[in-house]
Amino acid sequence: MKKIPVFVTLFLFLLGSHIFAADIPFTIVKGYLVVSAKIRKNIAVEVIIATGSDVSIVDYESVKKHKLGSSYTGVGVITGKNDQTVVLSDISDVSIGDEKPKSIFMKIVSIDSIRTKTGRDIFGILGSDFLKGKTLRIDFKKKVLSFVDAPKLKDEEISKSPDKFVFEMDYLQRNIFGAETTLPVCDEITINGKKAKILFDTGTAFPISILPSAIKEFGLEMPEKETMKPSLIKSLKMFEYEMNDIPSVSIGKNSSLDLDTKEYNSIIGLGILQNFVVTFDYKNKLVILER
Repeated sequence: MKKIPVFVTLFLFLLGSHIFAADIPFTIVKGYLVVSAKIRKNIAVEVIIATGSDVSIVDYESVKKHKLGSSYTGVGVITGKNDQTVVLSDISDVSIGDEKPKSIFMKIVSIDSIRTKTGRDIFGILGSDFLKGKTLRIDFKKKVLSFVDAPKLKDEEISKSPDKFVFEMDYLQRNIFGAETTLPVCDEITINGKKAKILFDTGTAFPISILPSAIKEFGLEMPEKETMKPSLIKSLKMFEYEMNDIPSVSIGKNSSLDLDTKEYNSIIGLGILQNFVVTFDYKNKLVILER
């Protein structure tokens, strides 16, 4: 039997180790995607990844615990009358895995309900502002995520394959801090035969959430104001791939999840995303679902 030289074996080992190290384990806790991260280069914390959030969030308790600074800024046009302000913290060197650290402004709010529900000391929630320029690949079957180099797909590769669905993100905006972000909003999906504007959000547990603006259009019953109502989506179609009888929730007007937006009318959460290997390519503005 032919022997492999030692230096070749060592190279293959190191190469394999590098590939393995690129996989970052995560857990799904009470419907939240929780992963280990670092702030200020070497402080270990746990965060939730929410691809549908335009701004990252840090919990009040985390600010106190780690003695982080805080300040405030105005929201929108400042007129000196009835102005809105938001409290923020400039968090330095935020990183996941071996990714290059990134400093971001994070909105300071209480996420005590999430911390209580998960039973974890959650530092905060990382949104699309943190993911800007990155390509995040999530393998729900293996429970690992990774940051990859994704080449720009040619137009013909944005395909209708039965095993690979490529969607273009089309919602560019500025968040409350004035930073330009792209949310994974796509319009190549139909719900109950009607075209939908979908937000792909790993920060939402439910399979599908329907906002008030689309409930009647999709043939569902409108909940009373400030309430939510369980419903059932008969058909969700991605190109030629169709899913049937999907549990969903219809969101009533003025409820806590009623979002004042015209950019999307439905949210696809972990309940559906966990059936795929999902890539959020914020550099090339693509969402890729692979079966």
